[in-house]
Amino acid sequence: MAVAVPAFAYADAMAADPDLAPALLSISRYESTYGTQPYGDYGLGGARPDEATSFGPMQLFTRGGLGDGHPIEELLDGPSNYRIGATEIRRRLANGQSLYEAMQPWSVRPQAYALYERMMAEGIEVEGGTAPDIYPAATSMMEEPRSLAPYALIGVAAIVGALVAFTS
Repeated sequence: MAVAVPAFAYADAMAADPDLAPALLSISRYESTYGTQPYGDYGLGGARPDEATSFGPMQLFTRGGLGDGHPIEELLDGPSNYRIGATEIRRRLANGQSLYEAMQPWSVRPQAYALYERMMAEGIEVEGGTAPDIYPAATSMMEEPRSLAPYALIGVAAIVGALVAFTS
């Protein structure tokens, strides 16, 4: 079943970089629910939107991250925000990183990459209609399918270890 994506998010990601749109959308799904929650990292900066430190669909961090040097207005503009994220991903791809490795700046990388793989396999549905074919160029960047099971096992081991330490 195709992955449902809001039309505004699809349009913004396509305007930024059509070839990377599935990767950009997969990140923004987990970072900001496709940009519907554009202010983030309150715990690092405060409790109100005017104290946020990460902005826009890709949640670009303004204290030492990809959002540094960009005005908040630019970070809150969907296509501009996606373009900044795409520029970083392209830079990393050009340096020989896989797409998974190029998603490193985002803490949601494991979930986002799994969603990207699903988008590539099942397609993207835009508010009731199927998205135009964006896959030929994006497919060339796709690495061999990778199981996320090792990451899940690491997480389970960490939880079990913490519980054992806590109950001891």
